[in-house]
Amino acid sequence: GMLTGMFVTAAVQSSTATTLMTVSFVNAGLLTLVQAISVIMGAHIGTTVTAWIMSFGFSFNIADFVYPAFFIGIILIYMKKRRIIGDFLFGVSFLFLGLSTLKDTGFSLVNDPVAGAAISTFFSNFNEPTILNSLLFLLMGTILTLCVQSSAAIMAITMMLCSTGVLHIDQGIMLVLGENIGTTITSNIVAMSANVQARRAAFAHMSINVLGVIWVLLALKPFFGAVCHLVGFDPAMSADAPDFAIKASMVLATFHSAFNISNTVLLIWFVPYIERFVCWAIKPKKV
Repeated sequence: GMLTGMFVTAAVQSSTATTLMTVSFVNAGLLTLVQAISVIMGAHIGTTVTAWIMSFGFSFNIADFVYPAFFIGIILIYMKKRRIIGDFLFGVSFLFLGLSTLKDTGFSLVNDPVAGAAISTFFSNFNEPTILNSLLFLLMGTILTLCVQSSAAIMAITMMLCSTGVLHIDQGIMLVLGENIGTTITSNIVAMSANVQARRAAFAHMSINVLGVIWVLLALKPFFGAVCHLVGFDPAMSADAPDFAIKASMVLATFHSAFNISNTVLLIWFVPYIERFVCWAIKPKKV
């Protein structure tokens, strides 16, 4: 189940889509609650592929490959035997074009004298490494992801802000953790009108990420230190350093992957207990 969720999410580039499909299958009786929890755990790993694609986009211009991919995709679509591959290539090209446009627009906004100064001033008010500021950015990441309905979009914005030095890497890490919680709220909203098993599957999705954020916050300093050591990034590095943008984006992508993989490896052994918890928390409606 975990491998299925991982590969499907990596293919469709959306953990929300995978989770909503899983909740729908549970609602239709095609998947059991235990199977759904395993698929959802895999979706958490598969969604990290998007962050790596965006991170590589800071090393080269993704837009250079988008238009040739569009052209090849159109040709394959008109070749009936290769239509599925063409549709996939065309759709992925649109995704990359959107990410590239978002990145370019973000850089233009940050480099604007007026808007850039306003953004820098806002984030500089929260530079102190206090618990309150950390929780504020955690909440901010959750709310923004809930509003945009896309953790990938907020991840792209976070990478852009951190790579330009406007946002400190510690604040970016808290936004990433908030994004992991915010992306679970969509499935819970959709499951409100579904049966009890589907509501339990959606609640399990939220519970897994909330539990993960809690234990990562308790071990944040050594966990973040290990990620920085792995990437070769110094948190005190100046934003003017030649490779700062690439390293900062890689730290966020690595942290995102390390968090989701570690959380899944840790909690997958407790799937039966997670099932019991969500069954206890969400009981059938009394007729």
